[in-house]
Amino acid sequence: MEKKYLMLGVHNHQPAGNFDYVLEHAFESCYKPFIDVIKKYPKIKINIHFSGWLLEWLQKKHRKYLEEISELVKDNRIEVFAGGFYEPILPIFPQEDRIIQIEKLKNKVMEIFGAVPKGLWLAERVWEQELVKTLNLTGMSYLPLDDSHFELSGIERSKLEGYYISEYEGYTIAIFPINRELRYMMPFDTHERIIEYIKHDVRKFFTFFDDGEKFGIWPGTFEHVYKNGWLEKFMELISKSEWLETLTFSEFFEKFRPSGRVYIPSSSYSEMLEWSLPSKLRSMLEKGKKVETRYVGNWRNFLLKYPEANLMHKKILYVRSKFREKFREIREQNRQVLDSYLKSQANDAFWHGLFGGIYLPHLRKAVYENIMIAENELHRSNGEEIDILDFDCDGTDEILFSNQKLNLYVDPDYGGRIFELDLKDKKLNLLNTIARHYEPYHDKLRDSVELAFDWYERFSLIDHFFGDDTSLENFSKVKYEELGDFVNQPFEYEVSGDKIITLFREGHVWFGEKWLGLKITKSIEVSRDIIKIDYKILNTSREKLSLWYGCELNFSLLSDKNGRYIKIASEKFEPCEVKEIQANEVEIFDEIEDLKVDIILDREMNLWSFPIYTISYSEVGPEKIFQSLCVVPNVKFELQEDKMFEFKLTLKFKDIQKSFGAPH
Repeated sequence: MEKKYLMLGVHNHQPAGNFDYVLEHAFESCYKPFIDVIKKYPKIKINIHFSGWLLEWLQKKHRKYLEEISELVKDNRIEVFAGGFYEPILPIFPQEDRIIQIEKLKNKVMEIFGAVPKGLWLAERVWEQELVKTLNLTGMSYLPLDDSHFELSGIERSKLEGYYISEYEGYTIAIFPINRELRYMMPFDTHERIIEYIKHDVRKFFTFFDDGEKFGIWPGTFEHVYKNGWLEKFMELISKSEWLETLTFSEFFEKFRPSGRVYIPSSSYSEMLEWSLPSKLRSMLEKGKKVETRYVGNWRNFLLKYPEANLMHKKILYVRSKFREKFREIREQNRQVLDSYLKSQANDAFWHGLFGGIYLPHLRKAVYENIMIAENELHRSNGEEIDILDFDCDGTDEILFSNQKLNLYVDPDYGGRIFELDLKDKKLNLLNTIARHYEPYHDKLRDSVELAFDWYERFSLIDHFFGDDTSLENFSKVKYEELGDFVNQPFEYEVSGDKIITLFREGHVWFGEKWLGLKITKSIEVSRDIIKIDYKILNTSREKLSLWYGCELNFSLLSDKNGRYIKIASEKFEPCEVKEIQANEVEIFDEIEDLKVDIILDREMNLWSFPIYTISYSEVGPEKIFQSLCVVPNVKFELQEDKMFEFKLTLKFKDIQKSFGAPH
């Protein structure tokens, strides 16, 4: 029988900022036993990739494990791949950043394993053609991509084998198509079926490269792969085969000629392209419904699907752009700051597929924390600054205020809201929140889990006008009646010489069956770590109005318990509780961050406090995740024609220890 060749590869990754116990579990149930099996079979050759943050963790915690891999590298039994150090989605960042990310991991691989990597693992296989130049400039020779990438360029899957040459501006790279059948079969199908598939397929060359976590971390796989011996039996079958040989990518690249040339459109693996589609469209497709829309998935759609992801991404680009010259200085002079900047680009918090992703608050927190470390170092001004620019790239300007203590970002075009509030000393964005987005898998959960979906983005200074039947319960579940057009509609703005931001909108409210004029003006003044907001609500109609107004404020806390609690009047409670209390002050405590937030009103109002939870899938099923605390001061009042209702709202931020001592 004609000889056939198999390239076996695994990609091992943990998100930057993940919990230590999670990494230890991954090591014991997946990374270590996988190599323990490979060591037993000298004929087997493996290709492996570790993301940089995981590799650093292994250096600190399991050096002997890396030494064992190094010996296998010396024996030409393992080839180690490079990639972006912190596993960024490479195309969405400037080329200079891509090169730094790749060079950093390339150097780490050389340091640990003593070999110069020639292959690259592309995070989430998110491909755009200009990457050819980036990879070539960093000394990479080849990378694997899914066969579905090649199909999009018109090549039949049945003819895909070996590797193809792609080009951009005269730079070239070799691309190996990953075999879809093998990716789905391993390690779930029987050894015999996998071997038979390779044996009877007309092709001679086969590439498998997929998540290493499939071999021990995915539900049920540790018992299947190791306790039941799936991996050992599979390696034994290949070792005894006279017609099937495993190779490293470098061996194959040197031994065989390319199968042809290819230009691949912007794409990723097929599941990722499906996840990136708008949720309602995806739901219709999954249910087999006919759709009129012509659709093509694209990873960048996540920046549309989740505005919160877009804001994180644009924050990184803003910091890089604003401090471009200083950024080049720190490349040489301050590696720690550069490293924090690069770490903020880790992809895990920017998207959502089957599991947590953007819904995991600690991953989003890590993005903001790391970019703020870089920003604080690059910007040490003691004064106040305001930038007015299109921060989120939606065609309208945002207002970015900064002083020594905090950043406050305002979006006039979307309800005049505050969408980022950074406490610089703590490297903490108090508006690291996320809305309760609809996902197609929610359709299967409606009978077992209480679900709520937000029609607006959950930030702060959101102006509501409630119908008479509104209650704390139905508002928190988004089942209330909104009578105004202020929540997500554009405000005009002015910025005074003393940097007071004034936002105003001449909008409307429903009053019975009449659509009547109403104007909101809110002025924001920041002094160090105190924010003062003056509200004016003016009746511009010719009728008397009876109104019920609420100002929504959201605060990102990493937990709904565990050292986080609220005080209103004489009552103390946790963020997980739903409360309605008459008062003029709210105190929010976060003992983990040593932070106290005071919300002070100049008059007593009805105060609503409730948690925002999202429901998303995890490896073990539906997961309820605390995202933020929502506080809504609300008040009923009447306004005659041309009359105005006014109130003041103040936010103060203090260290718990420095204010009153730690409360009990």
